[in-house]
Amino acid sequence: MTQFKRMITTIIAVGISMNALANDEYYARPMWDVHPYLGIDVASIDFDMAEKKATTVGVVGGIQFNDYLGLEVHWSQSVDKLALYSKNASGLKTKIADDKTVQTYGAGLTFQADLYNRLYAKSYLGVSRIDPDVKSLKDDVGVAKLGFGYQFTPDVATEVTYNYNFSKNDSTNHGVGFQLKYYF
Repeated sequence: MTQFKRMITTIIAVGISMNALANDEYYARPMWDVHPYLGIDVASIDFDMAEKKATTVGVVGGIQFNDYLGLEVHWSQSVDKLALYSKNASGLKTKIADDKTVQTYGAGLTFQADLYNRLYAKSYLGVSRIDPDVKSLKDDVGVAKLGFGYQFTPDVATEVTYNYNFSKNDSTNHGVGFQLKYYF
């Protein structure tokens, strides 16, 4: 639990410091000027329950309330079929299924801060459900993301993030994600 508290404290501190460095001259919007967006989400995730890294593809949508704060929802599914394992208290893995897909869906808050012209830093803090085809492996996890984005135009942006999931049963899933977004 101490690791979880340290990570949350670090994310909040990084978000506050990024906000202090924010440059609001490029594509500055009035405070609370709401902009919805849709996009695609591709990630390479190392699930504790799978034998190998999984590539996931999905959709992401959200509302950017202002230049700094947003709300985001996501859904994704593994591209490949995976062999799934359960882990006992001593850490020993037991294979319980072959050829299964893993879905994830959830929601969270996003924090952004301009770094230089169109480049911005992004963090995300939320919850997600990992939903494999095996009922006993379903898990609710906390999600933390930290990365960078680039605003090509006022309507199109791309982001690369490091994704880290953590749960109460000490399973951790991590990987790299990529998003391409269109703002309305």
